Amino acid sequence: MGRKLRHVLIFLLIILKEPNMPDADCMCTPPPHCRCYGLNSIPQNLPKSVYLCWLCLLGNQITMIRSGTFVNLTKLEMVNLGVNNLTMIQPGAFANVPRLNRLELFHNQITKIEAGTMANLPGLRTLHLYGNQITKIQPGIFANLRKLQKLHLALNQITMIQPGSFESLPQLECLRLDNNQITMIQAGSLSNLPQLQHLSLQKNQITKIQAGSFVNLPRLQFLELGENQITKIQAGSFANLPLFQRLELQNNKMSAIPLSALRSFLSIITIELDGNPWHCDCKMTPFRLNPALKDQIICAQPAKVQGQNLTDVNPEELTCEEPTDTSHYHCVTVFPLDHK
Repeated sequence: MGRKLRHVLIFLLIILKEPNMPDADCMCTPPPHCRCYGLNSIPQNLPKSVYLCWLCLLGNQITMIRSGTFVNLTKLEMVNLGVNNLTMIQPGAFANVPRLNRLELFHNQITKIEAGTMANLPGLRTLHLYGNQITKIQPGIFANLRKLQKLHLALNQITMIQPGSFESLPQLECLRLDNNQITMIQAGSLSNLPQLQHLSLQKNQITKIQAGSFVNLPRLQFLELGENQITKIQAGSFANLPLFQRLELQNNKMSAIPLSALRSFLSIITIELDGNPWHCDCKMTPFRLNPALKDQIICAQPAKVQGQNLTDVNPEELTCEEPTDTSHYHCVTVFPLDHK
């Protein structure tokens, strides 16, 4: 009997003898990879003699991962705990698994990531936490994941990104925060990610993009901000993004946007602006002349051009009301004549 096969058989015996899991079953294939069904917990005290590289526990009824659960499985490279009933991951749950490079925790009921939960994972490259009930990301919670490249936090209930939430992630390339309840991006909260290429914030509740929201992101290429509640974008919000390729701002609440916020890269990137309630006045004239943008602007105001494509509006109708200048008027006090 081969050594690896012997390890697999030991693992199977441990799983199948659990008295509280009569329906438990596992299938294992080289090199070894194992997938288990019918579990409501992860067996404790797995011996060091068990050699596993890939452990799939997808679609079980597991509710908790206890501290030290995988401590003896030092060869583990992938753990899939997606689609369970996880509500808690104890700090130290993933201790002593230095080769783990992929961790799947999607579609569970996790509400909080405790400090220390993601410690001691020096080789982790992919972390999927989408489809949970996480409301807050504590600053520094991912700080030890120096090799992390993909972090997927979509479909949670996160309301705010604090400065320091994603600090010390020098290799992060893709960050997904779409389909949350984020209302604002604090200055510095998404900064200093030197390898970040793809940032998704679509389908949140963001109302404004401030200057400095995306600083020190020298490799950012794709920024998704569609389907939010954005009404205002400050000039300089997208400055110093030398590799920028695509900006999505469709289906927001913008009636106007300063051309200065886009001018530096208008000719070199793809911008999605459709589905906003544009106010077509003189400030929109530069957009009418831009081939990449002109067909995306459908006027919502004023009433006389409502529903028209900006390119179809007569340029003479793109007017702005002049503010009333009263500086040349002088106050004169008039006294009634005294008839004596």
